[in-house]
Amino acid sequence: MKTDDPQYVSILSMNDQGPAPEAAIVRDIIKHGSIVAPILIGLSAVFWGVNGAWSGAFGIVLVLGTFAVAAWMVSYTPRVSYTLKKGATLDGYDFRIAVMAAGVVFVSHATWDKHVPL
Repeated sequence: MKTDDPQYVSILSMNDQGPAPEAAIVRDIIKHGSIVAPILIGLSAVFWGVNGAWSGAFGIVLVLGTFAVAAWMVSYTPRVSYTLKKGATLDGYDFRIAVMAAGVVFVSHATWDKHVPL
């Protein structure tokens, strides 16, 4: 196709206005995570005490928050452009891993931190 063709649409300018199933999927993941979270926090409390429970809760919030941010990025960005979705998917992974690592490093010297349940 020629670029002067009136029906030509560049892939860089395409977008998607349809429904995004990612948001529904992550809501389901968070719902199930909130059901399992008290069990994991309780096990952390049994083996590592109150500090282990706090560490387990922090880890659960970190993981479920990462899922929520990933779903938001993947469901919102195609409405802008497919190129932004590609960037959000590829670079967003590195960003989310860096945020999780920074969160763990930030609390690594806290008095309530236990590394195993975290």
